[in-house]
Amino acid sequence: MSGNQAMEELRHGWPLIELPELLSKLATDSAPRRFAVCALDVDGDLLRDAEIVGWGLEYSYLDEDEKERTEAVIDLPEGGIARFQEADGVRRLFSKPDLVRLIWC
Repeated sequence: MSGNQAMEELRHGWPLIELPELLSKLATDSAPRRFAVCALDVDGDLLRDAEIVGWGLEYSYLDEDEKERTEAVIDLPEGGIARFQEADGVRRLFSKPDLVRLIWC
């Protein structure tokens, strides 16, 4: 059962005795995915260095029209938080986005 299916079942009635099970399933199915943002230092075809420069979460939710949306949030090491419609948008923060990789954890 997906998170959306669990919410649909909840709207149609669910015995309160089973509510903890439903909410646990909803939380598990809709849990965010974690990713690291890795900046690469390359010289031609050689990787010289790599550094984790941020951590983020990508998650889905239902908007006010009950359409499923995706959003990514990244915690930046210099401080601050940035939001994007999807995790790959994080690469736009960097001057050389082709030297940035998202690593799903």
